[in-house]
Amino acid sequence: MKLLGAIFIICASTGIGFALARNLKERTKQLRDMKQAITSLEAEMVYTMTPLAEACHRVSQQVPSPVSTFFSTFSDALQKGESSAYQAWTKSLASLKAHSCLQQSDLDVILQFGASLGQQDLEQQQKQVKLTLSNIDRQELEASEKQKRSENMYKSLGFLGGLLMTIILI
Repeated sequence: MKLLGAIFIICASTGIGFALARNLKERTKQLRDMKQAITSLEAEMVYTMTPLAEACHRVSQQVPSPVSTFFSTFSDALQKGESSAYQAWTKSLASLKAHSCLQQSDLDVILQFGASLGQQDLEQQQKQVKLTLSNIDRQELEASEKQKRSENMYKSLGFLGGLLMTIILI
């Protein structure tokens, strides 16, 4: 019975370590997806002059979840006309926060972009997109470096922490 408990503790703590490592990897991937989505949104707005709600709907079909869900929710809110673009963006961002691995600093960059969305002329909007993409690049680089530094550590600490708990309990 003790052996079964020890195996369970080690497996559970190792699983926690792997989950934390996966979150680091997912954050980097989701930042890349957001960058792709904003680039696609820029193309839709600038080159095809697509209305914002329709452009966001098209973007949501081009990127994986949870970024696609974010743009889909934003598009739906705009089409229903429930609130302003900024309020819809903020509401969608709160949903993204709950279902993604993005950190608050990442979400702040996205929120700043949403504050200017639809408020400026085309030239200013392009400048805002470039600024947002450079900020996301910086966040992605930081996430990638943190992933390289910490991924193996989380995995190892998960296993070793479970092993330590097992030794202490036996």
